[in-house]
Amino acid sequence: MGRFYKGLNVKTPPFNRADAKSFQILNILKRSGLPVKYNNLLDWGTFQGKIAKATGKLLGIPRKHIYGADVKRQDGIDSSVNYIPVTNGYQVAEVKDDSIALGICSMVIHHVENPEKVLEEFVRILEPGGVLVLREHDISYGERQSVGFIVDILHLFYDYVFEPSLRFNMDKNMTICQGTYHSFEFYIKILERLGMLHVRTEISRNHEKNPFNAGWMVFK
Repeated sequence: MGRFYKGLNVKTPPFNRADAKSFQILNILKRSGLPVKYNNLLDWGTFQGKIAKATGKLLGIPRKHIYGADVKRQDGIDSSVNYIPVTNGYQVAEVKDDSIALGICSMVIHHVENPEKVLEEFVRILEPGGVLVLREHDISYGERQSVGFIVDILHLFYDYVFEPSLRFNMDKNMTICQGTYHSFEFYIKILERLGMLHVRTEISRNHEKNPFNAGWMVFK
């Protein structure tokens, strides 16, 4: 498994959650030694497109090349984000092979019935040299039963308090209240088997590796 880094000591402007996430993406790309200029991006599980919009703006990507994929076009999706439908729970059939420079998937894949299919779809659409930034919890199989329920409750509380529309717009292909969590190693092994290189992993929030903390993984 890849090395863990004590990163994210970056002063981010106190705008909003999407802005904070976009600055985290920018800075983990910098610390990974990867480019910070991309022709386009696709945010899988975009919801209302807030992270896609903020990241695209920060990286200087033209609005016409900022894409947000989700199982349903959400009410209130930002007009600067080009919506791409997700079909069969994972496919973005409208996106051509080898056409996306930067893929983002933040705290969504644990809601998907078959995460491997989503990762395979990213590999299909990423251009040669393309980059994938994935944010998830690091929960091992042994921790899943005891810890997963608590993480679900934390997510549910957050969603109802801070994103009240989120739980009422889930497609049937996504679980409503429960997530199926995996370890970082699970995602890294799948993507390495699919031919991607694991570049970096960083733990969010106090840099402490525990299942309640989310972290970023970068692949190219």
